[in-house]
Amino acid sequence: MFATLQQTWSIIGESWEVLKRQKSLLLFPIFSGIACLLVIASFVAPFLLFPDWADRMLNAAYRHDAGTATQILWLVVVFLYYFINYFIMIFFNAALVACALVHFKGGQPTMGDGLAAAGRRLPQIFAWALVAATVGVILRAIEERAEKLGQFIIGLIGLVWTVASYLVVPVLVVEGVGPIDALKRSTSLLRRTWGEGLVGNFSLGLIGFLAALPGIALIVAGIALGKAFLVLVVVGVIYFIAVSLVLTTLKQIYLAALYLYAAEGQLAAGFTADDMRQAFRHK
Repeated sequence: MFATLQQTWSIIGESWEVLKRQKSLLLFPIFSGIACLLVIASFVAPFLLFPDWADRMLNAAYRHDAGTATQILWLVVVFLYYFINYFIMIFFNAALVACALVHFKGGQPTMGDGLAAAGRRLPQIFAWALVAATVGVILRAIEERAEKLGQFIIGLIGLVWTVASYLVVPVLVVEGVGPIDALKRSTSLLRRTWGEGLVGNFSLGLIGFLAALPGIALIVAGIALGKAFLVLVVVGVIYFIAVSLVLTTLKQIYLAALYLYAAEGQLAAGFTADDMRQAFRHK
């Protein structure tokens, strides 16, 4: 575990050096986050404006004893929510990855370059968002109704899906293939470069939690001390959001470096062969 954390920290440091040289990359997750918040607001608003309708939807979501039509409507709402958010996140991640790849090849990308690259792949991004949202909704629906063993199995399926689709976004950006071909290509690159039966060996989970601790401490302190210290809560929330945005950006930078290594056999500037080889480990 220590070796994995050490490796992850090294990768974060190298990705951070890229971000310092290309600060505009941070704008992509910011705009993605703002757009997703607007989507959340648009989905929450009907629940607040129409309480009876909201009660039927929540009944279908949590008690599963609503009518068939209501349950179908609930699944449609959930699917649309998943799809729109996936589309937004994939679009801005694609723009970020495109800029990172340009940087790794010696260019000086702008935000406009990234948006233009993602814009050229709108049909592919739209199609992949449909696939990802469909898989997400199906896994969620099965998991909610499954027993513990079923939930464990669904968790494993979700893990396999996460690994298999790891390089889909850069594949979409660079190669412009459809969603199924992108998934096949991602899986092929992973197998060819790292072998069979893989799980991710790079996780921001623990490091992200450690980085977020100061923000959590400020929020807890602000709540405990009362209204006079509400500013601590505000500062803590802002800090927490900032950490999330930075880590998201760093992960996409590393993803671009992984694709360059797997697809073209090139090491991105600043990254080592060891960083690339240890991206995945065998289960």
